[in-house]
Amino acid sequence: MVEINPILDPAIERTERRTLGSAEFDEARRATWLQSPYSADTWQVADTDDARNVETIRFDYLLADGRSLVEAPRLYATVKEYAWFIRDPRFGEVDKAKTHASLVRHLMHIAHALTLRGLDSFKYLVEYDFELLTEACRYGVDSILDAPKRVEAYLAALAESGNSPPCNVRLSGKLRDYSTKKIVAACNLPEVASHSSQVSWLIMRAEGDAGFRDCSDLPAEMPPFKNLTVGGLYRWLGVMEGLWGMRRAVQAEVSNTKPFEAGAVRVAMIKGVPSEVTPVPPSHLALHLFEQSVSWVFTRSEALLAAIEIRDRSKLRADVVNMATACWIVIAAFSARRDREIDELTVDCLAGDDAGGWWLFVYIEKTLERKDWIPIPNVVARAVEVQKAISAGARRQGGNEEIFQWLDDRNRVTKLDVGERLDAFADIVGVPLHTPHNEPSRKWHWVPRQMRRFFAVLYFYRFDGATIEVLAHQLRHFSLETARGYVTQDTEVTQIWREAEIQYRSDFCRSVVTGSRAIGGKMGERIKRAARHITDQLRRKMQVVTPNHAASRLSAFMERELLVLSPLPWVTCSCPLTNDAARKAVCREGEVDLSGVKGPDRTRQGPLTCHSCVFSIIEGNRAPYVAAQVSHLERTVEAGCGRSTLFGDLERMNLVTLKSAYEEIYSTAEPLEPVFAVRDIQ
Repeated sequence: MVEINPILDPAIERTERRTLGSAEFDEARRATWLQSPYSADTWQVADTDDARNVETIRFDYLLADGRSLVEAPRLYATVKEYAWFIRDPRFGEVDKAKTHASLVRHLMHIAHALTLRGLDSFKYLVEYDFELLTEACRYGVDSILDAPKRVEAYLAALAESGNSPPCNVRLSGKLRDYSTKKIVAACNLPEVASHSSQVSWLIMRAEGDAGFRDCSDLPAEMPPFKNLTVGGLYRWLGVMEGLWGMRRAVQAEVSNTKPFEAGAVRVAMIKGVPSEVTPVPPSHLALHLFEQSVSWVFTRSEALLAAIEIRDRSKLRADVVNMATACWIVIAAFSARRDREIDELTVDCLAGDDAGGWWLFVYIEKTLERKDWIPIPNVVARAVEVQKAISAGARRQGGNEEIFQWLDDRNRVTKLDVGERLDAFADIVGVPLHTPHNEPSRKWHWVPRQMRRFFAVLYFYRFDGATIEVLAHQLRHFSLETARGYVTQDTEVTQIWREAEIQYRSDFCRSVVTGSRAIGGKMGERIKRAARHITDQLRRKMQVVTPNHAASRLSAFMERELLVLSPLPWVTCSCPLTNDAARKAVCREGEVDLSGVKGPDRTRQGPLTCHSCVFSIIEGNRAPYVAAQVSHLERTVEAGCGRSTLFGDLERMNLVTLKSAYEEIYSTAEPLEPVFAVRDIQ
């Protein structure tokens, strides 16, 4: 028997359809994320995994014909059913309240566009309507609402009739300027139109004509619409496609016409503008910014927090913003979270202690799609604690538990959005200029998305000549390898990690073929032999040999050999993630059953284990670490005063082995001979 959707059955009376907004549905439409009755005109919706993160959806939304959405039962029913089913796993993967509210608002704006065209139901949409809506969606909400044209017509009609637009009034009773919100409302436009740059331009021009404003600096032409990116356009088209996908589940009117035969993604790719690729910051610049951020958190936070309690907060604004920026960078680097997810960290996001380790409660997207605890070093815990202290007054006054806010000098709760402050902070901490090859030096432009790469940059490049003493001290008891396993549960971070890994191998190979990296050990010598062969082969073929060309060939050789570079304080491990490699790795010696085991055992790696392994690349810049380990063992043995104990004998054996490795193996780490080294062509 075929089940008939009652709302789509013409035999059902409209009065029965309207029961969707009544209390009859409140029992059937219950969910943990919905904190309001289904029939309410305002919903409070929460995150799936955290009921404290709440967003408001107001269905009392102005339509083009002057009605509220709640007064248009057919449109209202469709929008509300979409708002319900978008949290259904069959139709989407929406777990965040902000995403939920944003998608519903998109559909409200589309409903407004329908009433602008004289339609009072989604069921009447046909292929031509979807084409028109797609073209409108290309330029965002102002285009969908047709806001500039409607405001311009309204202002022109008033000017022709000799009337003035509604104004704001000063306390003295004098007219001040035109009221954007009142003008927008008079045009039957929702409040979002008051934020339109085109609408603002039209109103400022009218104020100039009326003598309220000096328009000498106003552009002669209205700002043009900008075509949305592929992702931005898909968010609009995906709403229409998603509603069509729900047509058999919702109890409301939906068009039976498929909006996009090729799919919303394909249409967005054709009509949207490709997103600009975020430039990757050079590793030495990223590490400098990170090191200075760590230094700020540890050396300046106590004085700032004490000053907040006793001094005029107006004099501390710049210090608070800079400290928040430093804390944000530190947290972003180790959590690899998006800027919005860091901005939303709450006061209860931290757990642990210095002795047992610290953990941060963050949202892991794509894979887990929920919040989870990830291990963090002490420096990140300190950054969170600093922000908790800075935000204490704001949290008490505003009731919001987020830590990136503060109570300013006017006792106002102010969000600390540091995304636009990264360049200024980089200047303050003296990040060096970027010096690209054969180009003039310039300042690097920092954006929040780049911070997601910091953990991978730190993992791969922390031993490559960067001066990070403060950071190294804070990480001495923290396992980056363990943190890597948690952070890369996010598939987007996994991709970032893979890109950083490829870039590190490329940089490693370039430094080898140019003779700027001293390497040795069994694998190091093998890589140098390969580099010599590549250089010799290219020269014999009378080809122009550049560092990038030779490095590319060497990188391809390493990839064929399945070598995986993992920088460690004492060596660079290149052990492939294969069972055959596991059987050859020294760190796997003594294991009884190696079936199914792949790659090295990170828990057993160390200077005593790795120095003789076939996969170890001995690097000259790691010698200081091994020298420090030798000194530590010498002091330990000396403290034993020659007493013969099992532990003492073991320490003496370890000292002999490690000292021999330091003196014999690390001293042999040398760069590629000058005759084979490749130089840049000037």
